[in-house]
Order: sequence, then C-alpha cells, then structure tokens
Amino acid sequence: MPLGTLGGLPAGYSELPLIDGGQIMLEYLNDDKKTADSLVILDGRRWYKTGNKGHLDNDGFLTVVNRYTRLAKTGDKMINLMAIEPAMRGLAEQDDVDWLL
Repeated sequence: MPLGTLGGLPAGYSELPLIDGGQIMLEYLNDDKKTADSLVILDGRRWYKTGNKGHLDNDGFLTVVNRYTRLAKTGDKMINLMAIEPAMRGLAEQDDVDWLL
C-alpha cells in the first residue's frame, strides 16, 4: 500500500510509521500548516507522522530503517543527521563504548 493511503501494511513493507496515544500533541502553536503536515485524524484518533521510514516484522516489532527528513530538532537547534552519522558510525564500531538500550 503506498504512502498516502494511511492504511495497514504487510509485515516487512517499509513506509512512514504513524503513532498515536495520549502523548501526541494537539497542534503546533500558531502554525496550522505544520500541524496539518504532521498530524492526521483517522477514525477519530489523532496520529503523528514520525518522519521515519520503518516496518513491522512478523512479531509486531518496529524497525526504523531511515528518515524521510534528514534534520532533527533538539531544543532550538536543527541538526543535520548526515553530518553526525559518520561520527556515530565510528562510535558504534568501538568495542569500549557502553550502549544504553
């Protein structure tokens, strides 16, 4: 099912995950366009478009494989993920790095 149908997908098919729940914001303050671009209402539930690309496996676990946007906002700063990816790869290859999972 292509992006834009906002329907269920078979296991292993990578697309834009949507999340819902009480933690989802109501709107972007004073920014109707960004709200419309980021949220969708389906069957009376508000869903957030994550900006990621991922898929569910046969056990229902989500694997994120990429991002549709290459920028992430932290606080008031925009981070280009392409700029930090080489450094993160280098860290991941080190044996002495402790990962919190």
